[in-house]
Amino acid sequence: MKKSKFFLILLSLVLITFVACSQAAQVNEDTDTTGDIIDEDTIEVPEDAITAELELNSDEFAPGEIIKVTYTSPIDVEDDAWIGLLPSDVEHGDEEVCDEYDLDFHLIDAGEKDEVVQFTAPDEEGLYDIRMFDSDWEGNELISVTFEVTEDIESSDEGEVYIELDESVYTPEELILITYYAPLDIEDNAWIGIIPSDIEHGEEEVCDQHDLDYNYVEAGEGSTDFYAPTEPGSYDIRMFSSDYEGKEIISITFEVEE
Repeated sequence: MKKSKFFLILLSLVLITFVACSQAAQVNEDTDTTGDIIDEDTIEVPEDAITAELELNSDEFAPGEIIKVTYTSPIDVEDDAWIGLLPSDVEHGDEEVCDEYDLDFHLIDAGEKDEVVQFTAPDEEGLYDIRMFDSDWEGNELISVTFEVTEDIESSDEGEVYIELDESVYTPEELILITYYAPLDIEDNAWIGIIPSDIEHGEEEVCDQHDLDYNYVEAGEGSTDFYAPTEPGSYDIRMFSSDYEGKEIISITFEVEE
């Protein structure tokens, strides 16, 4: 009888000890402070870490010379982000202020890398900036680079840009013979065309809507021809740096008379 009681007591103690150890182990698992090891390959660099960049093909330009701008835009700019040419004395930072004084601009897309746009150096000598803005509505200036326009240097082009015609007056549908020298840094889709003289100068997109005929041109010396318009009047032969957001480089006027 005593042995049975002793055996029951011993068995109870073993069960109590087992339960207590199990509960302690569970507590240790729940309170484990060891951090999980993160595989370096799972760490992603945010796309918006891309920084704005601007680079010019020179820091000095002659009046009217083509300026090539290479840029990288952050991924988080707005759809109406832009790059513009402004006088250096215009206050930095506030897009609305800068927008009132820009001399030319190009809209840009987000996340573009090493893209190229072109500007034409102003006619007046002085210091100017190429500035990038993240929006055209209450935007912020992201980056700026300064250049100088001076007549003390020659254009970086190997020759002087020109257009020459074989005559200054033509009869309707008469052949017009043209020789030209185009800048060496023009785009592959640069072009030359006949446009009525009353069409506004400067913007390629506007002139492209009114050209009566055109031919693509190559950098350097070249020649081409057109037939004079059938209607008497004043017309221009104009050269453009590109067929997409290009700029007028040079123009010459001729007359059509019966």
